[in-house]
Amino acid sequence: MESFDNSDAPVARAINLLQMLPKFDGYDFNPQRVIKVVNYLHLLGYEKSLKILRLYDNFLSTTDSNKLLSVVRILFVFKGRRLIPLILPVPERPFPLTPLHIHRGIPFLLIKGDFLFGEHLSLEHIEAQVQEYELRAAPLIPDDNPLASVDELLESKEMQPKINSDPWKPSMLRLQALNAVSNIYPISEQDKNALLSSSTHEENWKKHRQAFKLLNVFWNRATDEYERGEARLEQN
Repeated sequence: MESFDNSDAPVARAINLLQMLPKFDGYDFNPQRVIKVVNYLHLLGYEKSLKILRLYDNFLSTTDSNKLLSVVRILFVFKGRRLIPLILPVPERPFPLTPLHIHRGIPFLLIKGDFLFGEHLSLEHIEAQVQEYELRAAPLIPDDNPLASVDELLESKEMQPKINSDPWKPSMLRLQALNAVSNIYPISEQDKNALLSSSTHEENWKKHRQAFKLLNVFWNRATDEYERGEARLEQN
């Protein structure tokens, strides 16, 4: 088993970011944390990314290893540039990264609970296939307004069958959009419960859409975080 070298600053930062990854829980999933890890590993390059993922994987339990799925599925692409995921499950059209889906640069988790492979997600298994894969062409650059983006996704033709079969999906995906901006737009447990209630969901969601729009939020590519509009003015 490889050891973790605390003196290697990039590795230490990457491990720290990986430890902050959300579990595969559709209601707690935070797209911003996934983006931050993917983009940092992308910056470090193919070989170092693989080494870091291998190091981190050595210390994970079977359940926790699924946290890596969100990173591996997005970070590595088939060398033919087709959007084919590196590992199981088998993709489904029009969602080739199942159980994830990227819309306007924002990764969303399309399932409720933790996704289990039935065995430990081994990096040895990944590396056995990795000759056919490379890092994605560019880092993720999410839309400045995740709340508007998730509504666009929910209104898309591709999502309608999923919403019809899973009526809870809109509230879950909208919570993920709010999780992505929780550093600048935190909501209370009461607000979360209101969004999960079928009788108050739409009214509360409209309230959040309106309030969030007033903040003039933007994605800071330097920090890989959402910031309020006044931060952009201060930078200028």
